[in-house]
Amino acid sequence: MKFLFVIFSVFLFACETEIPKPETLGPHDLIVVLADSSDFFQLEKPIKSALEVPVFVPIPETLFTVKHVPISKIGSYERWQNLLVTCVYDKKGQTDIFVKDVLTEQAKQKIQNNEVFLGVQKNIWSKHQGLVYLVGKNAEIISDFLEKNGETLLKTFEEVQKEQLLYRMYNVGEQKNIEEKLMEKFGWSVRVQFEYVLANEDEKNDFVWLRRFNPDRFLSVKSFKGTGNENFSEKFWIALRDSLGKKYHQNSEVDTLRTTAKNVKFLDYEAIKLSGLWVIREDLVGGPFRSYCFFDKASGKYFLIDLAVFAPGEDKKNYLTQLEIIASTFKIK
Repeated sequence: MKFLFVIFSVFLFACETEIPKPETLGPHDLIVVLADSSDFFQLEKPIKSALEVPVFVPIPETLFTVKHVPISKIGSYERWQNLLVTCVYDKKGQTDIFVKDVLTEQAKQKIQNNEVFLGVQKNIWSKHQGLVYLVGKNAEIISDFLEKNGETLLKTFEEVQKEQLLYRMYNVGEQKNIEEKLMEKFGWSVRVQFEYVLANEDEKNDFVWLRRFNPDRFLSVKSFKGTGNENFSEKFWIALRDSLGKKYHQNSEVDTLRTTAKNVKFLDYEAIKLSGLWVIREDLVGGPFRSYCFFDKASGKYFLIDLAVFAPGEDKKNYLTQLEIIASTFKIK
């Protein structure tokens, strides 16, 4: 079975100037699925399986939450951040009529040839909005696509979410003075959001700790010289993360039984990603953390970028997501 991936952006213009858009509405981790009830009944399980991916922090949360809304109510949701329009093509339902007004003839022909159309329009009705289309000839074809390629749909919304958060987080304020200081003293920088403070800058040991309160969020960076050929193991990076917690963060430790490691792409680097829990055993407190470990050839340095949250009684996933956004702005002199 063939699948068609068409990712496109559409911008509306008037008098050669983009029409001003209002701000988006709704949570950045909520996806509104606009579909006929009969289609959603058949597609609910594979859609949720692709998008409501569990995150253990340590109580399970999900990357996104899915909410079904009939297409007839699109007027009430057209400014929401994340919209997914899905339907069985040529079923002559309300969503099918809506989709036929949007798709090109080429896309329609591909669908008739049993291919799945996945496309995204950005900023249609509001700023930093993602309107995603998922259309197939029948529910079985769409379900099969999601089973094999659900990660593609997830990444589409993650990219939209990143754009939304970059705008929201730094629109309120950015601390350029701290960014310049980090670049000057340590040779690297991240975009520093409003209300973060430099909790620790240990220049001798190439360690920096950025912190924000209410609730506590930490981003720390440890670097050290190397050749890139050391081939450090996952255990090495876990032990390094553990030693940094003990030295700089109230003797906190890595809970090794609930920490995993995997190879990922971080920016343009081949990296090891640690995901797990930190704990302060004497105080019986802890929280989730993520670390990215990689080598930068230009500077001849290894880096461990660590993200951690302490938010007892609160959902923690969104705070980690915000820290991921800050980490994604990392750059080296």
